[in-house]
Amino acid sequence: MFKKLQFKVILVLVSFIILVLTVVGIILISNIFNYYTSEFLGQQEEVFTKSFQNELSLLLETDDPALQLKNALNAHSARMGIDSYRNYYVLTSDGEYMSGSTDRESADIRMTENLLSAISGESSHIQSAGNKVMDYATVIPSSNDFIIVYVVDSKEEMNEFSMMVFSILIQSLLVGLVLALILSLILSNAITAPIQNITKKATSVAEGNFDEKLAVHSNDEIGTLTSTFNKMAEDLESTMREISGERQKLETIFYYLNDAVIAFDSDGRLLHINPTAKELFAEFVDTMSLDKLIDELDLESLSESVHSNSDHDALIINNVNYKSNVFDISFGKLRFDLSDGVFGGYITVLHDITEHFELEKSRREFIANVSHELGTPLTSIKGAAETIATNPDMPEEIQASFLQMVIGESDRMSHIVKELLVISRLDNKRMMWNPSSFSLSDLLTHCIEVVRGEADNCGHTLSLTLPTDTVPSVEADREKVEQVLLNLIQNAIKYTQSNGKIDVSLEFLKTHSTATLPNGDWFCIKVSDNGTGIPEDDIPHIFERFYRVEKARSSDKGGTGLGLAIAKEIALEHGGDIEIESTVGVGTTFTVYLPCKAKYIQ
Repeated sequence: MFKKLQFKVILVLVSFIILVLTVVGIILISNIFNYYTSEFLGQQEEVFTKSFQNELSLLLETDDPALQLKNALNAHSARMGIDSYRNYYVLTSDGEYMSGSTDRESADIRMTENLLSAISGESSHIQSAGNKVMDYATVIPSSNDFIIVYVVDSKEEMNEFSMMVFSILIQSLLVGLVLALILSLILSNAITAPIQNITKKATSVAEGNFDEKLAVHSNDEIGTLTSTFNKMAEDLESTMREISGERQKLETIFYYLNDAVIAFDSDGRLLHINPTAKELFAEFVDTMSLDKLIDELDLESLSESVHSNSDHDALIINNVNYKSNVFDISFGKLRFDLSDGVFGGYITVLHDITEHFELEKSRREFIANVSHELGTPLTSIKGAAETIATNPDMPEEIQASFLQMVIGESDRMSHIVKELLVISRLDNKRMMWNPSSFSLSDLLTHCIEVVRGEADNCGHTLSLTLPTDTVPSVEADREKVEQVLLNLIQNAIKYTQSNGKIDVSLEFLKTHSTATLPNGDWFCIKVSDNGTGIPEDDIPHIFERFYRVEKARSSDKGGTGLGLAIAKEIALEHGGDIEIESTVGVGTTFTVYLPCKAKYIQ
């Protein structure tokens, strides 16, 4: 409140009125005092002339000088201004009362400086501001002594008049304050009302509201200010729209960029970060800085290069690993000019190449694995053929053995090529599906009969558990589903120690709530064994192509490492999935989920 312009205007006017009336009062009361003092002294000097004093001196020689002096002074009392506030006294040289305008009991005789000077024989007309009375003392000499005529004024009349003037001044002050308050309110309102309107409009403009215009009510400075403000608001609105449009363009570009983009000022403080970068660096986005980013990406050795990089060249760092992803990172410098100077900063772009990196890695691994898988039987075939060619006299039974090796390795190569073709067709969505309606119970029974001889050779106990209730048929590719089931059952037989136990079961589920499958009607097929199990670290990679758990499963078991990858792809293409649970030394359970109708025929 005390800082408002309206209060200041009121304070100035009120202070002015108080100051003026105070000065006027001081001058008036001072002049009243001076007037009364000068008037008192003038009256006395006018009466007590040299001739009148000589006359009074002669009266001292009469028989009754006190009476004669009183009569003479009474004759001049009007000129002396004698009244109820002013009296005269005739005193001896010792200051004792002789006569006067009042009797002895009522006499107001004070030992002032004037009276003391007169007692010492000198007339004195000294006027002291500190005296409570005005007095005049004059010495009347006689033949052998002197008397003193002492005139004293109690100042009551002067004080009453002064109080009257003071009262008038107080009343004038009160009236003046009221008028000043009213006028200052009118004046301050005339000044502050437009300013308040401009302030409200400025606040509205700051909030982005440019629609309402201020009304101009006068042609004075306030009117000019209002018109100027309206023009400023229009220009600001136009500028803000342009800036907002450009900002929205940039924000849209940044928002939809799949790359993480972060901008810093020249001191490395965060200026801007897009949603991709926020998600990537969510743990410390609130405290993000250039140095912290460099430290988080483990690029401290390149910190100096980042800071000293030129304005036009970007520092590009390839294949940076962060949070299991791979990035190509670019560090560049920003430069922008503002009215108050040229400012700079840094921009960082993180391009996620994980998919490309993994794809390239998978391609290299795939080529290496295929080369290895095909190279082994080719080497065996070449070795057998060369042996036969260089030994024409080789016994027939040995030659037959080598030829059988060639046939076996050729079959192995044919199997690998066949599986590679399946993988290729699945990847390129060119797999030919042959859907039909069939019973999963019958298919599982058939699969068990196919592998029973193999299980018996290993001394395994092979069991099948089917639903007791009637279950619907499944609509899928029978051949592909059989391939999945045979692969899982044969793997269980192959990687379970002799005299093991393999359990196969079928269950019909009305709902199934997993992280990968929606609710619905599902067939659940489980293949469990009590074999060596799979180490926990290998489980996430078990469905990868050419992946084999060599530590847990002997390489002499054969296989290409493509069977489980193909089975997983076939299950997914049907709209289902395969899950695995395994404990080393306890066993492994594969669970196949298939919908009642395959995804590709829905």
